[in-house]
Amino acid sequence: MTEDQLRDLRTSSAPAGNRLARAFELAGLTQVDCVRRTKFTRQYVSDMTRGRFQNVSLDNARAFADYFGCRIEDLFPAPEEPAAAQPILPFVPKAVAR
Repeated sequence: MTEDQLRDLRTSSAPAGNRLARAFELAGLTQVDCVRRTKFTRQYVSDMTRGRFQNVSLDNARAFADYFGCRIEDLFPAPEEPAAAQPILPFVPKAVAR
């Protein structure tokens, strides 16, 4: 992938939990080509692209990254951290002046 393609990939959302579909689109590659160049089955590549699986092994993530010529994080971004909730402070009544 070119630097422009990688930049686009890194800033795209990952609705399926991964960016495989966008990577195929940007690189102009097909799932069939991916199956031919990796050890994966057609069904596995399709399922991963559609986000059917929530987790991917490190070996498989590396194989996808090698295929696209990018980093694992480019294809499988870490889940967004939920916004930190504001701490709830206990109610402390004001002292009454005497």
